[in-house]
Order: sequence, then structure tokens, then C-alpha cells
Amino acid sequence: MIRIVPYSDLSIVLIGETFSIKDKIKALGGTFNKSLSIENNKVPGWVFPKTKETDVEELVKTVNNNKKDEIKQSYYLSNNNLF
Repeated sequence: MIRIVPYSDLSIVLIGETFSIKDKIKALGGTFNKSLSIENNKVPGWVFPKTKETDVEELVKTVNNNKKDEIKQSYYLSNNNLF
């Protein structure tokens, strides 16, 4: 799952399973940082200016919906194999 986290007054970060969409993230202007400080933890993520928030939200919705569809499809296929 991918999520957006407010990072500063001027930026947001995208964290989670982003490897498969890194080219789309780069195209939106994201900058990778391997050591972001989020909730007292150091995590890797992508930094964006707040002005890109709407575009990043749309990307996350698309990716997360696709993941849900993949999970549903996997569940359906595995259950069909039981019969």
C-alpha cells in the first residue's frame, strides 16, 4: 500500500511500495530520499512540493485501486481452484 504523508509546510511525501511506479513518480517531479524522518522513524520515500498534491493523490488512488483489484482477482482465482 502507498500513502501520502504531510512533511512540511511546503512538501508532502509518498511512502510505501513504490518501486513498480517509480517512473510515474519521477514524471510527476518526485525526488527520492532514502532517509526521511516520519513518525520518529527513518524511512525511504519520495518528496513532492505541496503544489503537486492533487496529482500525487490521483496516482495513489489509481495504484491502490489496482492493488485491491489484484487482491480480489487472486482471491477469486484461488477459491475457484478449490472446487
